[in-house]
Amino acid sequence: MKKAFIIIAGLAVLAAVGGLAAAWARGGEGDGRANDVAVDAADSGREVELSKGATMTLALDSNVTTGFEWRLAGELDESVLELKGQEYVGPEEIEGEEPLVGAGGQEVWTFKAAGEGKTSLRLEYAQSWEGGMESDELFELTVNVQ
Repeated sequence: MKKAFIIIAGLAVLAAVGGLAAAWARGGEGDGRANDVAVDAADSGREVELSKGATMTLALDSNVTTGFEWRLAGELDESVLELKGQEYVGPEEIEGEEPLVGAGGQEVWTFKAAGEGKTSLRLEYAQSWEGGMESDELFELTVNVQ
């Protein structure tokens, strides 16, 4: 009897810890906002809610051998969403990808939810030099920080 009580008490503690961990992963407030979130091309056109201080990572397919790159199109309200960094990740660094000559990789953008508010994030895929070609590829996201 005592052994069964100890087992049940242990399971109750594990369940409580699991619930706290889930709440922490959601931002600790249970309101559906994320502390850290990863988005990609499939999220274009959506709205994302973040907690203040959260990090958002955006990964978009890119191929620097073509001269095309992702760039901000339009103003970004950095009092709401601050650009922290951008890097190109080659195909040899992407898990499960064959490192073929001329193969594309990903551009990874990192943002921080700086303050409460709503802003639009818009990127376009284009060649950056004067007279460079424009692409019809756009990425758009509405970010709501609370």
